[in-house]
Amino acid sequence: MKMRTGRGEPFFFSTALMAILGSFWIGPHRAEAQILPPLPGDLVVTITSPEQGATVAGTVTVSASVSPLGVLVGGVQFEVDGANLGAEDTTAPYSIPWNTTGKSNGSHTLTAVARDALGLQFQSQPVTVTVSNAPPPDTTPPSVSITSPASGATVSGTTAVTASASDNVGVAGVQFFVDGSALGSEDTAAPYSASWDTTTVANGSHSLTATARDAAGNSRTSTAVTVTVTRGGPPSTTRFEESAAILTPGDAWSATSSAGSGATLSGDRGVFSATSGARASFTFSGTGVSWIGLPCEICGFSNIFLDGALVGTVDTFAATRPAASRALFTAGGLTATSHTLVIEVTGTQNASSGGANVVVDAFDVEGATGGGTGPTRVEETDPSVTYAGTWITQFRPDLSGGSVVESAEPDGTASLTFDGTGVGWIGVKGPWAGIAEVYIDGTLAATVDTYAPTEQAQAVMYTAVGLPPGTHTVRIRVTGTWSSSSSSAWVVVDAFDVESP
Repeated sequence: MKMRTGRGEPFFFSTALMAILGSFWIGPHRAEAQILPPLPGDLVVTITSPEQGATVAGTVTVSASVSPLGVLVGGVQFEVDGANLGAEDTTAPYSIPWNTTGKSNGSHTLTAVARDALGLQFQSQPVTVTVSNAPPPDTTPPSVSITSPASGATVSGTTAVTASASDNVGVAGVQFFVDGSALGSEDTAAPYSASWDTTTVANGSHSLTATARDAAGNSRTSTAVTVTVTRGGPPSTTRFEESAAILTPGDAWSATSSAGSGATLSGDRGVFSATSGARASFTFSGTGVSWIGLPCEICGFSNIFLDGALVGTVDTFAATRPAASRALFTAGGLTATSHTLVIEVTGTQNASSGGANVVVDAFDVEGATGGGTGPTRVEETDPSVTYAGTWITQFRPDLSGGSVVESAEPDGTASLTFDGTGVGWIGVKGPWAGIAEVYIDGTLAATVDTYAPTEQAQAVMYTAVGLPPGTHTVRIRVTGTWSSSSSSAWVVVDAFDVESP
């Protein structure tokens, strides 16, 4: 066909063609995904790596090819989910590294846009990939410190060694050491403690440490605490209920009962809070103090202050709620004067916990110079408790003072002589427990079946009240018998609570 520039169809054809070409000369134009066959001179850009449907992680190379060969290419810009991936690559072969950790795990779309020498842009078909990156490795060791006994303290008998430990992910366990040798087995649940029978070491100076580890294998050892071991009985302990503490702010705390908490609480009552900054402040006079609380699956971190100084952070989480409240923090070796212990709720919890609650149940004060809002607790290790027959010592953190004695020997006895108007026998009930007789001042007062279908630590087995002021003796006698529901005759003595006039 002969082309003309005069009037007629050829003129209109020429004008239309110039208009179409002119629209491309006005500015850069991006071709849509290349669904239709390319025109001669068009660039065809194809992502060659990674492949469609691939799963990627870490840093991968995204590459593309451009054809036809011989056509001048200005550069290739790679895109992730429509956003530029780095700078345009202006030199073949066209590729760019992609750090996939900058994107969330899941599906993402890659495209490549080729630019020719005239500024025209041509986009590839999209490639969909799945990003799957493992979480970053945990390289942070736990923090750990011995919270009791205090450095410089003098200890004797059976002493609870406690530690505060925390980790960015979670503490797997804490192992205590005496002079570099392991003290018992590793404690894998907060609160972290071990019972130390100081009669197994010589009198004099000894070093206590604790090593905390996490599930990733990171570990850290606490600063050593030096104590002096001397023979002699521990000081008496007076229990103060949670009502002896000042709770601030008041509306941040809620009351709970043994039934409500699903565990035995001292005085059948405690308080709890998950509000950051909420405080329970307890002022006492004595040489040592323990905070009695309840670890649980929805419990969190608390800061501990003694006389205004931060002395530890306690993780009160426990995967399984214990049968009874227990000591979550203990400080010993204090001067015999007034002190203030503050439990502060942080409002935070470890990754395994379902909440940040902190429970305050009671306080035990050693060598108290003032009466408490509860009875004086005499542990089974106190020299004032005497035994006849064979009694076996067992250690466990949910027990009062961390230990108990038990016997199944007929006529085995545990006796306490005290000054007061009442006394309570604290023991452990269980499916293996037998029958005991209780005598007050030599007279049979009760026969107690200590059986229970499930184990109950720190259970009140027997209580005598209204005794005339003066000296009395309570004696627990093992009968060697058990009910038809039980499997054996064991009787457990954990402590005695003495009511003063």
